[in-house]
Amino acid sequence: MKKLVLLFLLIIFTLHVNAQRAFCDSSMINEISNYKMKDGAVFMREYTVMLDSAASDSIVPEQKYRVVLLANVVYRFVIKGYQKCHCEPKLSIEDMHKTRLISSNFQKGKIVEQFDILVKETGAHSLKFSFRDGKQGCAIAAMFYVKNLNLSK
Repeated sequence: MKKLVLLFLLIIFTLHVNAQRAFCDSSMINEISNYKMKDGAVFMREYTVMLDSAASDSIVPEQKYRVVLLANVVYRFVIKGYQKCHCEPKLSIEDMHKTRLISSNFQKGKIVEQFDILVKETGAHSLKFSFRDGKQGCAIAAMFYVKNLNLSK
């Protein structure tokens, strides 16, 4: 009987985890990768972010990606949260070596859906994703190449 109860709990847990992961479906990925840019920005890569909610006494969960960005290049980041979870995704970009904040989509107290960044030094950068107030959520982000300032001179 104990084995049957454990098996039942395992099945319920597995279904619950898969239901959470199903938030971010392929339509979100297609929507953001086909994002129409007025200035001809080129899609480079997408990032899927799925985080559980923070415990009341713990730090806000975050998901990190490492990316190498080139100097004198303008990049655009677009981030969209899954509508059904009512979550507000936050993205901060930090220099890996100096661990300083380079840019963020949290500007003037508001979370913006897209922002451009001009990279001043070539190197490894950390993309840190989280959700406002440590809520559980799912989001899709994309990185676009906008222009190289060295080539436009």
